[in-house]
Amino acid sequence: MPDETRLEVAALLAELCAQHGISPVPRLEWSTRMRRMLGRAYVDHRMIRLSAWLADGQALHTLRHELAHIAVGSGRQAPHGPKWREWAVRLGVGPRATSHLAPANSQQRADNRRYTGLECGNCGVRLARARVLRGLYHRDCGPREGKLRRVVRGGREQVFNWVAARKSGDAKILYGHDSGSTSGSGGSVIGLLICVKQNGGQSPDGSSAGAPVRLNFAPTDRKNPGKLTCMIV
Repeated sequence: MPDETRLEVAALLAELCAQHGISPVPRLEWSTRMRRMLGRAYVDHRMIRLSAWLADGQALHTLRHELAHIAVGSGRQAPHGPKWREWAVRLGVGPRATSHLAPANSQQRADNRRYTGLECGNCGVRLARARVLRGLYHRDCGPREGKLRRVVRGGREQVFNWVAARKSGDAKILYGHDSGSTSGSGGSVIGLLICVKQNGGQSPDGSSAGAPVRLNFAPTDRKNPGKLTCMIV
C-alpha cells in the first residue's frame, strides 16, 4: 500500500475523531496477514487494524466502519446493532456488517484444505467449515433440535457445491469485518463460508428460504459454548 494512502487514512481518522468527539484517538495499525479480512476494531484497546492489501477507497471505507465500533464502545450490545448502525451513518459509511469483496490487492493463496459439510437436522440449514468444533448447533432451532451433523467431507469445491445444491441463486462467500471485543463480550466470525436454507417457507425473521446466511460462532459464551448465530445478509 502506498505511503500516501496510509497518511490519508491517518488524517481521516484524526479528522473524524475531532469532528465527532471520539477521544482518545484510537491507534491505527496495518497488517499484511489480513488477506481476506478488511479490518478489525479492538474496542477495549482502542486500536484499529486494517489490511495492508486494501485499495485506497476500501481503506477509507473500512476505517469509518471500524471507527464506528470504537465509538460505540464495549458492552453487551450486538456488534452491528442499532448503536453501531447509527454511528456508521454518522461517520459516512453504509451500515453493512460485511463486504462481498476481499482486500483488492491481496494475492489469494490456493485453498487446499479439507472441508466438512454440516446440516441442521431440524430445519436443513447447511454450511461448510474447515474446522469443526464440538457442540455446534443452529441457534434458531436450539441446542436440542438444532444439532449440526456432519454429512460430507472433501475439497473446497465439492463441499461448497453440496452446500449450494438446493439453493436458488448464486452462492456467495462473504469477507467480513471482525469486530469482536478482546474482552470476550462479543462473538467473532471464524471459518465463515456458506450457509443456506434448503427447506421451503421462510426463516423466523421472514427472509426467504435459500437466501445466503452468515454464521457467527461465539466461543466466548460460557453458558452456550457451541452457539451459532445466524444472520441473513
